[in-house]
Amino acid sequence: MPDKLNLLIVEDSDAERALLAAELAACPGLAPRMAASLHDAADAITAAPPDVVLLDLELPDARGLNGVEWLQRHHPALAVVVLSGFAADDLVVATEAIRQGAQDFLCKGRIEADRLHRVLRLAVERKAREHRLVQGAVRDPLTGLPWLPQLEERFGRSVARNARNHAPLALLHIAIDDFANLRETHGIDRAEAALVEFAQRLARLMRRTDAVAKLDDTTFVALVDGMKHISDAYVVARKVIAAAREPIQVGDAAMRVRPSIGVVTDTGPDLEFRALLGRAEAAMYEARRQGGDRYAAAAELVPALA
Repeated sequence: MPDKLNLLIVEDSDAERALLAAELAACPGLAPRMAASLHDAADAITAAPPDVVLLDLELPDARGLNGVEWLQRHHPALAVVVLSGFAADDLVVATEAIRQGAQDFLCKGRIEADRLHRVLRLAVERKAREHRLVQGAVRDPLTGLPWLPQLEERFGRSVARNARNHAPLALLHIAIDDFANLRETHGIDRAEAALVEFAQRLARLMRRTDAVAKLDDTTFVALVDGMKHISDAYVVARKVIAAAREPIQVGDAAMRVRPSIGVVTDTGPDLEFRALLGRAEAAMYEARRQGGDRYAAAAELVPALA
């Protein structure tokens, strides 16, 4: 843990900020910054991620535990200590805050410098331990899709089963090319909502014998199994492109994502997942080089839709 913790205090009351600043003056181990709203906090976190957030539960743009939920969704590795003035319901609020993902709870008017420093440091340690455990989770918390190792296990079982009849398998490397632009244009909340909707469409497109997983923030991998013909993989790729072209409505914004897809097909008892995935990724870059919104098969670009 660093010698000095970077602390972001999210509190809209000038008087409360002044009281906190007075207490923090006695804490040389803390480097505090202030934000007056959740929107300001989001900007501050993007500019320089803190080690821990001290979050007021009554903000102009986040009431109750909404701010905790937002931080958990967008910054799951960030330690959060909630700050509340609900003295009569302290235990209820504290329990719910921790259930929502906060590491600890403090009541306004009862904060002393030494205790504040200790609570914040313990919160960072708890969050670091929790995050290490979450890294071993099998599903992406945003989209609900399994992570790649689960697909790799499924691939191994499919290879063993298909070796008897030499049935082909295919991997689709599906990368969203314009997510940064969506985030800049519509904001992170709407961009992530569009990504979740695309992931759900992708899962619905998969046949009973297929599977899909999350590779990283904006990349997915699909396994096309049980094919009668190699061309079945290209049919799936075309369906993914068509689904992405349907507008995604988030609030008053109509968005769409632009995927580049690499397709690789092969057959045999000795197929190696990582090698096939590398070939699919190379094909994806070929599709992207040609402008995206299409798929490429091996080294040859194939238009997504006629």
